[in-house]
Amino acid sequence: MMKKGLLGILVVILVLGVGQYGLAAQIELELWYGLGGTPGEALRELVDMFNASQSEIKVTAHYQGNYFDTQQKLIAAVSAGVVPDVVNLEVTAVVPFAVAGQLVNLEEYIDEDYDLDDIFPGLLADGYVSGGLYALPFARSTPVLYYNKDLLAQAGLPQRAPETWDEFTEWIKILDDLDQGDSSNPIYGFSHNNDTWSFEYMILSHGGLISDENYNWHFATDENSIGAIERFREFFAPGSGGRFVLRSGEVDAGIDFTTGRAAMVIQSTGVLTNLANAVEDRFEYGVGFVPMGTQRAVATGGNSFVIMKNISSEKKEAAWKFLKFMTSTEQAAWLSLKTGYMPLRQSSAALPVMQERFAQDPNFETAVKQLPYAVPQATYMHIPRGSAIIQEALIRIMLEGQPVREALRQAAEELTREARRGGFTR
Repeated sequence: MMKKGLLGILVVILVLGVGQYGLAAQIELELWYGLGGTPGEALRELVDMFNASQSEIKVTAHYQGNYFDTQQKLIAAVSAGVVPDVVNLEVTAVVPFAVAGQLVNLEEYIDEDYDLDDIFPGLLADGYVSGGLYALPFARSTPVLYYNKDLLAQAGLPQRAPETWDEFTEWIKILDDLDQGDSSNPIYGFSHNNDTWSFEYMILSHGGLISDENYNWHFATDENSIGAIERFREFFAPGSGGRFVLRSGEVDAGIDFTTGRAAMVIQSTGVLTNLANAVEDRFEYGVGFVPMGTQRAVATGGNSFVIMKNISSEKKEAAWKFLKFMTSTEQAAWLSLKTGYMPLRQSSAALPVMQERFAQDPNFETAVKQLPYAVPQATYMHIPRGSAIIQEALIRIMLEGQPVREALRQAAEELTREARRGGFTR
């Protein structure tokens, strides 16, 4: 009830306090987005609030499928010469479209009325491409560790997140033994969906190198990187306590956690609200930082707004006013309260409604506290099939027994071919 009250206060602020975003004549804008579930509902609600706040601009939001679907449809639209006006893109998809000259440099529109310095630096960095700012953050996230306090207590462990990978390794073995070998009702110390975030936080937290702006793939030769993935593989070796999951229907690490089958998962802060709703009152859970190796480090994720370049000047001006609305202090706080995504502005986090939420549920503030250790995702994510190539390498390592060095070398070779094919390198 308290959370609904906080949201209600913000809705009043959003609808009544945005007259400064109006234009002289109505302009219709088409927005493409790839958010489903609660985040998608929140985006549509914010669009409705913007439309209700003024009569000069009307934004129509069209769902395009998931992030990948949205990116592929935008590629097709660019080729056909008929593009939407504004797009909500997965953060790593911004670079290819900016490099191709398809996006507006937003620095042309930023003035003293827009406080760019107020946006958390860790969330703004990946909007810059070749010295220009081509995207503003919207629903942004980092991976965090979710843990089942009841299972930790049952295992005689502290009811907190493990601080280090050494501690994590020890704990998941202990937690894995809670089922006492009952295969009909297994308990996993750690369940994990195959993703690229894990590839990055393992390497980064062990002081490794992944790639650079010239699309050199250091992960295949850097010893810290190779050692980090070797260690990651050990989490899922027989008897180690980990479960490596290829998502399919009900086979999902998140479901393992919310049903009490997994003591720990590492997933996006953006699923916090959905996870809390799924857990209900079955057990008490907490949220902590991703464990550290030689240092703390995670990659950011989520999505950002871009304005397409090949639209009229009038529409670009209208689109910028829409982006100002969607990324302002109150809207960012409202989105965070609604979904669990991070508030993108420091002023949003400082609002009384956010501070009250942090006090009510400290889990909600974990991702904000982890932000000083966040960096943009590595450049392989810019490459067509870049994410898929890394995920395929992880499958070969975790499930098929391919040696780590061989799998990483193969992935680097595939990325090099894709980079050349996509025009990123020669």
